[in-house]
Amino acid sequence: MFSRDPKADPERGRQVPRAPRFASGSRRRSSERPSRSQWLFAAIAIVIVLSLVGSTAGTILVDFAARNDAPAEDDPLAAEDRQAAAIEEQRAIVEANPNDAAAMVLLAQYLQVSGETTEAIQWYTTALTINPNDVNARLSFADMLSQSGRSADSELQYQRVLEIDPANVQAIFYLGDLYQYWRNASGISEPRTLDAIARFQQVLSVAPDSVLATTARERLALLGAGTPVAAAPPAADTVATPVAAP
Repeated sequence: MFSRDPKADPERGRQVPRAPRFASGSRRRSSERPSRSQWLFAAIAIVIVLSLVGSTAGTILVDFAARNDAPAEDDPLAAEDRQAAAIEEQRAIVEANPNDAAAMVLLAQYLQVSGETTEAIQWYTTALTINPNDVNARLSFADMLSQSGRSADSELQYQRVLEIDPANVQAIFYLGDLYQYWRNASGISEPRTLDAIARFQQVLSVAPDSVLATTARERLALLGAGTPVAAAPPAADTVATPVAAP
């Protein structure tokens, strides 16, 4: 969503945790249901991710994951059914409050955790149409798009955040992360290394004492860039029609 520890993932070397992913549309057999410890781990990972982007939805998503941490003997519903029930409960809130952008974002995040990416995109898009300046929602949306391999769409959302808040260190860092592991429209890896370096160096300029700055220095060392370089212009072949551009 999940560890990005380079020691555990030498191929990519990513250190920033991401939100957990579940197979979309799949239903586990009883013997394959997540254990209590797995759900708890998922909840912790979500808190880490959302704290990085400053989202206030973290505690609610933890509650969402914690529903699945209840002892089986106390809850007759299967883990996936409890998860589905939580989504439907939030969906009912959205239906009762059709202009509540925050409720839509929470529903999108619930769906994201459940692997329902297509519907999550729809709710993020609707929420951002209502409240286009919601930086936290855009960061969460961009992260999900990045995980889904939609690099150009993710880039667009990070750029929108920076239009609203040019010094947003989360958007700057994760945009560098996106460029470092960029995939083209065909899903083929085509790292935009100069763009990544420029963004990581910008992190050091904007927030030199932050946790993300520490990670940015590590990324720069990994990329062999110890001194500042000019920002590279966007590559002409990376422009794509976004999934959603509210």
